[in-house]
Amino acid sequence: MEPAPEAVKGYLDLSGVNLTNREVVNLDGEWEFYWKKLIRSEPESINPSNEMIYTSVPGSWNGMIVGGEKLSGYGYASYRLKLSLAREEEYLAIKVLDMATSFNLWVNGVIVFQNGKVGKTAESTIPQYRPDIIFLKNMLPENEIVVEVANFSHSKGGFWESMRLGSMDGIHDMRERILGFDLFLVGSLLIMGIYHFGLFSLRRKDKSSFLLGLFCFIIVVRLLTTGERLFHNTFPNLNWEVSLKIEYLTFFAATPVFAHFLHSLYKEEFKQIHARFILFSSLFFIFLLVFPGYLLTRTAIPFQVITLYSMSYGVLALIRAIRKNKEGSLVALIGFIILFIAIFNDILYANLVINTTTLTPFGLFAFIFSQAFLLSVRFSKAFFNVEVLSQSLIHTNKAYSRFVPIEFLSYLEKENIMDVSLGDQVQRKMTILFSDIRSFTSISENMSPEENFNFINSYLSAMNPSIRDNNGFIDKYIGDAIMALFPTPDDAVRASLSMLKKLDEFNESQSILEEPLRIGIGIHTGNLMLGTVGDTERMEGTVISDAVNLASRLEGLTKNYGANIIVSEQTMLFLEESDGFGFRFLGKVEVKGKREPASVFEIFEADPTDLKDKKYKSKVMFEMAINAFFSGEVDRASIMFQNIYRENNGDRAAKYYLEKCNFTKNYHSEITDVKI
Repeated sequence: MEPAPEAVKGYLDLSGVNLTNREVVNLDGEWEFYWKKLIRSEPESINPSNEMIYTSVPGSWNGMIVGGEKLSGYGYASYRLKLSLAREEEYLAIKVLDMATSFNLWVNGVIVFQNGKVGKTAESTIPQYRPDIIFLKNMLPENEIVVEVANFSHSKGGFWESMRLGSMDGIHDMRERILGFDLFLVGSLLIMGIYHFGLFSLRRKDKSSFLLGLFCFIIVVRLLTTGERLFHNTFPNLNWEVSLKIEYLTFFAATPVFAHFLHSLYKEEFKQIHARFILFSSLFFIFLLVFPGYLLTRTAIPFQVITLYSMSYGVLALIRAIRKNKEGSLVALIGFIILFIAIFNDILYANLVINTTTLTPFGLFAFIFSQAFLLSVRFSKAFFNVEVLSQSLIHTNKAYSRFVPIEFLSYLEKENIMDVSLGDQVQRKMTILFSDIRSFTSISENMSPEENFNFINSYLSAMNPSIRDNNGFIDKYIGDAIMALFPTPDDAVRASLSMLKKLDEFNESQSILEEPLRIGIGIHTGNLMLGTVGDTERMEGTVISDAVNLASRLEGLTKNYGANIIVSEQTMLFLEESDGFGFRFLGKVEVKGKREPASVFEIFEADPTDLKDKKYKSKVMFEMAINAFFSGEVDRASIMFQNIYRENNGDRAAKYYLEKCNFTKNYHSEITDVKI
């Protein structure tokens, strides 16, 4: 992979980067730097050739030497970058995070974003944290980006965070991923915090659960007030001093809470005197929250030293616990070291020593998962009875699965029937298969009720393996009809072909039948809702979708066309192995509730060999005749259908259309689609 381009002496060449391909680049490197100059707000005050130096972005201006003066964090300055693109770009976007602590963003001489208010004095400057996306129009091959920064509120001033450039979609997608992950972390830590508070409420003697839950909540608040600063998006008018003190409060509170958590687990190894030292030190820093922001921010490095001391002592305590063979100490040490590395990274990142990202939430995840493992070990004996009950529940679920398919529970993301609630639902794209016995009413009239039940059950028992073996499950039985669902159209077609093969075997085994049993199968693919309906006392799983209705009506069409299997156009489009079996276009049908007619296809692979071969041979002419018929060329279609039927008098579909052609010619009717 080629290294990302960086600015050199105030110039960044992106002519080789395709920004329209959702690519995002950091505008890092050497920018022009103008101390105590606002080169766009007050262009008359600047002489670039005499007053410009280069500085690294991102970075702080603290400690820079300008005109023999060593800069502090307070003051104002301008940063400028000349940017070269491959071509004119109609739409681009820039993503910004924090700068210390107010700034104006100019692009090609136009101010496009203001964060806070930039001034030359503390009185005229208003600090603000507001990460955002700025959309740019009509970017040129050569461009100028200027950032005017003013800070009189924080101990560190400058261009803190990387500025990112990309297409609008690319920048938007990147921010959505970052925000999504932040929200995922926030939600997960909230759940973990609530979980450990719940453990504490059940066992008040176990203070470790309370302390770990409290630590999770502190980190949640910190996540909301740092990084993308989600808290500021919700409360954009929040006073900067207040938001800064909330951020520092989480910093000062997290360390003693975590230290006492370790002490509660390993009292002999993590001595109380050290835990109290960390606590009183933190209380001293918390007291400093009464001071204004420009003084408060000077406490960051001293408290980071205390944090590193606390973490280092924690590692030593866990090593001592391992030597004493304390249960779970090795797992705890591994998780703690990961957390230590993450916090150390964040300290370096906060002080602009390295340009990475915040890792403490990841480290916290590793440590909490290690604690979850220890909890599982600690309570394993208590769960023995639960395991016995679980085995009983498994047997119960197996019994229930005869009535509610396991696959149905899986799609609802439920482990067992007891987890299912009224109104549970999920949307999926699936393939629906409907099959029905033709003329079953006349067959059943010759049977007693008991014979009817036995016959249906033997028939369904013969058909069901074909469905299960092809990744499907039966949603319901409707008398002798079967409604099954499949994840893919290929599974449904393979199952239908298998069902027809099983039907031949079933017919040979049934002496009670005067004629061989025949079935029709309709298959359609579409979006559907799987869920539960009823009331709290009586509910059942069902499928709601007009796709189900179409599949049922396609099954009914098999009688008209003399076909075994009829599938919709949507099913044919999503088939991956359509070349592996014989099919042909049957025409279009009007569907109730649909404006446009639906195209339908016959799958004749399971037909008798002689009939199948003749359908293969006449497929091209048959489909030409279908197109002629629906184009109004009835005479031409009639001749072709007549020729097909003459060669193959078993082709019921050709006979069906031949009759429609004759009817149309005799009565001068308009060509209409079949209505289903």
